[in-house]
Amino acid sequence: MVKTPDGWAPSEDYISGKLAAWLSDQYQLIYHLPLMDSSQLQLEHWQSLLRMLRTDYQQYRATILLFGTDTLAYSAALMRLFLPRDHSWVLTGSQQPWSEQGSDADDNIELAINACRYPGTWIAFGGKILNGINCFKSDCNSPAAFQSRREPAQIPFAIHKDLNEVRYQVLVCTPGQEYGLPAQGIEAVIIEGYGMGNLPFSPSLRTYLEALPANCLLLISSQCAFGMVDLEHYASNHELANYRPISTKGARLEAVIAGLYAAFSHSSDPSERHHWLSNYFAGWH
Repeated sequence: MVKTPDGWAPSEDYISGKLAAWLSDQYQLIYHLPLMDSSQLQLEHWQSLLRMLRTDYQQYRATILLFGTDTLAYSAALMRLFLPRDHSWVLTGSQQPWSEQGSDADDNIELAINACRYPGTWIAFGGKILNGINCFKSDCNSPAAFQSRREPAQIPFAIHKDLNEVRYQVLVCTPGQEYGLPAQGIEAVIIEGYGMGNLPFSPSLRTYLEALPANCLLLISSQCAFGMVDLEHYASNHELANYRPISTKGARLEAVIAGLYAAFSHSSDPSERHHWLSNYFAGWH
């Protein structure tokens, strides 16, 4: 990124010059245009990125993606489920812009090159090579921006299909919150509960849950960075069973959303989607 009158923004010219001087002839530089702040990433950007990455990837030993940190972990989780697993896909970036003195960009790119020896999807950042499926951004200032939970023992096969749209919402439980009504045409709701997935069963939340469409998937995650969702642990959560919830177990939100897109791309049948997601989360501890 370079500094502009409106703040920091990506610059294709700057990146081209930096990489041309930094990389040898054995690397090929490909842009996914337009360059943009990763906080602006939308479904159509993921769709076009996946199509580009799947094209002719076999002619390369590995693929390194320079990515903005805001949605890097979300994208790594998605790539873990939608790209071939016999190839090395490594995402990296920097906390300090490359144009700034003392930037961590050089170190992270060197780390990403070292990570290319391993097949699969990885995040190379802050001196660590992290599994791509269950990472999250934990610090907006430190060079060690990302943390990782353990990768599950088993993940369903990669989805070799186009990335389908999902109409979903994420709700975060807080004391005294008014939940309103579900969005029209909603297909899935992720509720981030307290601790092990406890929900505050206020009249407002009950009204929201009762108004969900019959085929809408309900996924329950936790506010905690570590630990496991257990929807049957506390008596206060007993009525949640009436809504056929799916426990996300030890998956972070980034992996939950990736799994949601995978389920909807795998099948158009609501029952099959529910079954796929239940199997997907079964191995997360």
